[in-house]
Amino acid sequence: MNKTVGRQIWVLMIIAFSFLAFIIFGGAFSINKISGLTHKLYDHPYTVSNSVRDIKIGIISIHRSMKDVARADSTEKFTNLSKLIELEEKKIFQAIAVTKSAFLGDKKNINSLEKELITWRDIRTKVFDYSMKGDMQAAFMITKNEGNKQVNQIISKIDFLLGFANSKGHEFITNTKSLQTKALNIFIIGSLLILVLLSCVSHFTIRRIKNNLCQASKGITVQSS
Repeated sequence: MNKTVGRQIWVLMIIAFSFLAFIIFGGAFSINKISGLTHKLYDHPYTVSNSVRDIKIGIISIHRSMKDVARADSTEKFTNLSKLIELEEKKIFQAIAVTKSAFLGDKKNINSLEKELITWRDIRTKVFDYSMKGDMQAAFMITKNEGNKQVNQIISKIDFLLGFANSKGHEFITNTKSLQTKALNIFIIGSLLILVLLSCVSHFTIRRIKNNLCQASKGITVQSS
């Protein structure tokens, strides 16, 4: 009888520790997955969103400067505006490089944006040429028509990249919350099962001790008789 109870206790203890190990490894796996999603959240949506916004700000800044180029009336103004635009364009392509390295979508979308920017550069060159010749009307019309149209195309592509990054960010956050819920459920269910098993172990142990005490008491009574 004692051997049978003892084996039952050991079996229950083994099962309890198995559930405990399951909880530990399950929790570690969930934490690792959450960490990976957090890393992706930073590397893609956060990085891409910031760099794309920098590109958009640079585009708007250059476009405003080009309107000033069409009205510039001195070589000094042309030179200053040219340097400013060149600096902004350099920042834009640096931000594009960051975007391309972190972007999880089709890189063709970024390559297409780069082509549109190069096309815009050619349009700006024409504006500078007409302005330097003193043909402000032609410079203004190119900026107003070709320039505006090209900027709108660029902004449209930028907004697409930004929307894709935000969509990925929402996806990662949703997956993270799902993993957190699963990890919590594993912990709660596992803890309850361990509690039940430990209660069974305690019950069998107490019963075994009581049986041993009863048998010992009967033995003492028999000897006394």
